[in-house]
Amino acid sequence: YFEERNTDLFFSHLTVNSYTGQVYVGGVNRIYQLSPQLATEAVAVMGPEEDSADCPVTRNCPKTVKKPTIYYNKVLAIDYAQSRLLTCGSLFQGVCSVHKLDNVSTYDSSATESVAANNATASTVAFIAPGPTKSPKHVLYVGVSYTANGPYRSDVPAVSSRSLDPSAMFTIAATGVTTGTRLLVNSLARDRYPISYVYGFQSRGFSYFLTIQKKSAEASRPFVSKLVRICQKDSDYYSYTEVPIMCRSSHDNHDYNLAQAAFVGKPGSELATSLGITAQDDILFIAFAKSKDESDVFNRPSAQSALCVYALSAIHRKFTQNIQHCFNGNGNQGLDFINIIQPCVPTQVQINDDFCGMDVNTPLGGSMPIEAAPVLSYNNQLLTSVAATSTHDYTVVFLGTESGHLKK
Repeated sequence: YFEERNTDLFFSHLTVNSYTGQVYVGGVNRIYQLSPQLATEAVAVMGPEEDSADCPVTRNCPKTVKKPTIYYNKVLAIDYAQSRLLTCGSLFQGVCSVHKLDNVSTYDSSATESVAANNATASTVAFIAPGPTKSPKHVLYVGVSYTANGPYRSDVPAVSSRSLDPSAMFTIAATGVTTGTRLLVNSLARDRYPISYVYGFQSRGFSYFLTIQKKSAEASRPFVSKLVRICQKDSDYYSYTEVPIMCRSSHDNHDYNLAQAAFVGKPGSELATSLGITAQDDILFIAFAKSKDESDVFNRPSAQSALCVYALSAIHRKFTQNIQHCFNGNGNQGLDFINIIQPCVPTQVQINDDFCGMDVNTPLGGSMPIEAAPVLSYNNQLLTSVAATSTHDYTVVFLGTESGHLKK
């Protein structure tokens, strides 16, 4: 079977059940369930299906010409609270399915919400974390690139929190008249302001996305990496804030500007001491690359890459500092691809580390970056994945490369 259709071997996501050790893999046209020994236990066939980008998510388009279309897995997340596997794919405007954990071939795709990107290449990042709603406590945070594939993509938020309540699966978790748990890129910037979502994680009451985007909507370059943050209690997304994250070596001034992969983990005691934190604190490992700069494509990575590490407590502080700076009336609110840029409005509010946003100075783009120097760099290897663990004093990092090598 695999020999016939080589494309079906393209795997995009993998997750391991932390209770049973079972492995779930999202691929082309298939979701696989494997035993801890990697024997196939079940396979869900997700495609090809008759589809068209001109057909809405409800699939109600009798006059539209459809053709057999390949399914690319975009989201794969275990919902432990309700023991089920959530998947989203590129078909039917990025619709999602709910699978049984012990048999992924049994699934339900009845929800009619556009969640993921609807083509093979555009990024989608999703993870489950607490949200502003009481029942159920957790929501699905989703960051998705705009695809311009068909007439329906303008309604899909760039970042959103989606309900995991069985009666309202994947709908926007909280909506008001003009607000809600979602954020859209404005219609003028959408086509010329690509945002790539690289990784998502939660920490201390906040949800974060690591992104690659342009420094401003006006210029074609440079591209920079930014962290996006939302307070989990915030049902209006007033707390939406972005801060640049940099990986730059001071001695040769190399700026590794494109985040490729990331991982949140614990440091060994030696790394913890050098970062001024404890071994119980979380750190963010990011593999970066320099832009290729070929023929004006500046968001393509070159083979010059590096690993940078950041204490999450330092990231947290830098967000607070950027928000306080604006609430003191300094600088601009930023983020010209969402709103018209306006000066920061001075308020009497003293921001603390748990600040959850207000309906002024929102959304906010901080200008003071989170910075680190590379802990190691490569001149002719593109890093594409990273994972880490600690063993007593030491921190062990595993790095995957574009050529399929694993470095320890």
